[in-house]
Amino acid sequence: MVTEPEQATSHLAARMPVVVSVEGEHDCSTVERLSLQLAEAFADGQASAVVDLSEVTFMDVSVLRLLQRTRDHLAETNRSLIVANPSRPAWRLLHACEAISPLGLRIEHEWPRSATPSHDRSDAERNLPRAQ
Repeated sequence: MVTEPEQATSHLAARMPVVVSVEGEHDCSTVERLSLQLAEAFADGQASAVVDLSEVTFMDVSVLRLLQRTRDHLAETNRSLIVANPSRPAWRLLHACEAISPLGLRIEHEWPRSATPSHDRSDAERNLPRAQ
């Protein structure tokens, strides 16, 4: 699900992050679709982007590479990427790869879900499908 703040005129509201929740299994067979969905979600120029991995049951290194590419793309426009609430399977991979080579990803284990407003705008909320 992608949660976007409503259009607002205040400077603070304009800086609210876009949150994408990823669920299920993701690997090289689903990473292209996930890449397109992240690009669409983060295309509007928000101050930062959050990828919530709390519902991931499996992911491979192709997803880590995608997160790094997404971080690099956002950095070109002075935005940041936060990897939030990694599930146990996601954390194991993040931790193992960090031991080999620093990933350069900002990981937040307790991202406050309540800090990001949820809106009933159907065009603003999109579920990222589980891999089949």
